[in-house]
Order: sequence, then structure tokens, then C-alpha cells
Amino acid sequence: MTIIMHLGALQAERLAFSYSPLHETVRSLRVLNRSQQHPLHLPWVLRMRQQMPPALKAEASAFSIIFAATIPDIFAGPLRLTEAFPTFEEEFRVTQDLPPAEYAELVLTQTIMRRYEGEGEYTFARVSQSQELRQHVLARTQELCPSSLAMVEELLTDPEQSHKRFLRFFSWYWETCIALERPQLEEQLLRDIQQRGQILFEQGPFEVLDSLAPQLNVSWQEENITMRYPSQRHEEMRIGEQLFLVPSAYVWPRLHIMFEEDMLVALVYSIQQFQEEGSAPVPPERLLKLLRAAGDMTRLQILQLLSQRPRSTREIAGILNLTEAGISKHLKLLQDAGFVRPERSSYYVLYQSQREPLAEITRGLDRLL
Repeated sequence: MTIIMHLGALQAERLAFSYSPLHETVRSLRVLNRSQQHPLHLPWVLRMRQQMPPALKAEASAFSIIFAATIPDIFAGPLRLTEAFPTFEEEFRVTQDLPPAEYAELVLTQTIMRRYEGEGEYTFARVSQSQELRQHVLARTQELCPSSLAMVEELLTDPEQSHKRFLRFFSWYWETCIALERPQLEEQLLRDIQQRGQILFEQGPFEVLDSLAPQLNVSWQEENITMRYPSQRHEEMRIGEQLFLVPSAYVWPRLHIMFEEDMLVALVYSIQQFQEEGSAPVPPERLLKLLRAAGDMTRLQILQLLSQRPRSTREIAGILNLTEAGISKHLKLLQDAGFVRPERSSYYVLYQSQREPLAEITRGLDRLL
């Protein structure tokens, strides 16, 4: 999957940091139910399974189909994000106040039958009146998540009881698994927000976006972000009036996007701790190559110039009062080490700085020493 996010002339004022304890709880359930996709979280998963009563484990399995989506619409979706950090109780009240029929409709259309051919037929009103459509829904549930089959049958026959059962389960899970760890979790998230906010203040919006995840390729020149995952889908979208940056302890190794009506409203990224733990160790020979490439006064000056904006060999040579041939040799060493990347623009080749080698040096030295 390739998603291209068009940023335009992005100003720092259009970026805001947010944190949602409700959304973090939802993401933790996704990790709990799909632990094989989150290897760094296995110690946490094993600890939670030990402290969860058997009845709570059974309910988590029964409702697991709901947490296949990133943030199900029953939790109010991305538009609930604000710069003020709400409490879990304040956010959960929106889900508690949902009418049972609306709860059933959202679970059915946004979770079970999402992106299914003919999904317009599968409204709750039509499914509840058609034995044929009901069988399609149950077959789809069996295909996606067999452990949720009995729960979906109850949803279709008694949405009010199903809604009450879900609210009891979700509150129980929050109190048992998340509430006790909330102070430590919030400290991690706020520390990450402080660190990224410092990058935003000192270096600007494109630099802070570039720091969020290795899956993001930020292009200053084209004013967009490209995110790639192994998939055939291709999407393009623009950011809304404000783009929220949301740290999470439960998204690694992925990065989640939140959008509304084809407008990107939030990027949910992993906190630095998991990015560092999930990075492969830098081999000593690679670290030595990076240090040798950077360990020269002229090459450091080139990197400083390219950190400001992409430049051509001729422009760099003119600024440093050196020959183009000499600059080309330095650029070749930096490119081989991954510090710079060439891009053709009309008749010129512009060199753009890459941040990952800097992170490799920091990570490599930290682990080595």
C-alpha cells in the first residue's frame, strides 16, 4: 500500500500533539488479540494474560472482531482528538451514550462488513429483517473471527443487551489492564511529545514528521509524505486544517493514519522507546563506514548545507569555494553511506539529506559503548 499525503506549504502552527487514553486502550486490545504481529509487546501480553480473570479473557476473545479496525467508529473516531488531554471517563461517555441500534449499526457496517461487496445492503435494519443477509453476516464473521460468532448473533437479535455487555467488558478491561499502568504510560507519551515538540520548535514541521517512523519518506521539495506498506492499494490525500501527531505505546511496528472524508487528520506513531528497541543493531563495520563518511570537515559542511534544503553540486561548490569535481567525490562518499540521496530536477541533480544514518550512529554508539 502506498499513501501519499500532500502537505502544501506546511506551517508549524498546523501541527498539534494529542493523546487519547480511550484510543490507547483500544490499541492495546488490538495488540492483545494479535500479539503475533507485535513481537516487542509479548512480555506485556503475557503479563496481561496472567492478571486477567478467565471470564475477562473470554469476553476479550468474543469482542475481538471489533478491534480488527484501527479505531472503530463506536469510539467516536478521529474528530474527537483535541489539544486538551481528556480523561478516559470523559471519552468513554460518548460510547456509553450511543443508542443500542446505532452501536449495532456501527459494529456491523464499520467492522464486520467493512469494504465488503454490496456493503450498502448490510444496514442493521435490513439485516435484522432478512434471514439471507443475516447468514451472510454470520459467514463473514466466521471468516474473519470465529471466536466472535456468538457475540454477533446476540448483536443481531438483542442490540441493547449486546451494547450493555460490551460496555461492561470494556470498563472491566480498562480497570484490570490499563488503569493501574496509566501514570507510567502517560509519562512515556508526554515525554515523547516533549521531545518531538522540541524538534518542531528548533527544526520545523518537515523535520518532526521525518522523525516519526521509518515508513515515512518526507519530501521537502515536493511537499508531501509517502508511506509504504506491502499492499496493492494506492491512495492520495491532503491534510486538514490541523494535523494531529499522536504518540502511542501500542502501534509498533506499524504507523496508523486517521482521516475523515479523504482528509488526513492524524498520524499515530510509536513512541521512541519501541522505535529504538525494534531497530536492528548497527554492525560495527557499518558504524565505522558512517563515522568515516561523516568524519571530514568538508563533508560535515555539505551535510549542514543539505539539512537546510536540497542543493546541486555546482551550488555547494560555489558556497564552499571548491571545485565541482572535489564536491562530487565527497558527495559520492556520503551517498554510499546513505547520508544523501540524489533527485533529478529538470536539468539538475539535487542532493537531499537523509536522517536515518544519523540515528544509526547514535544507536550504534549507544549499544557499542
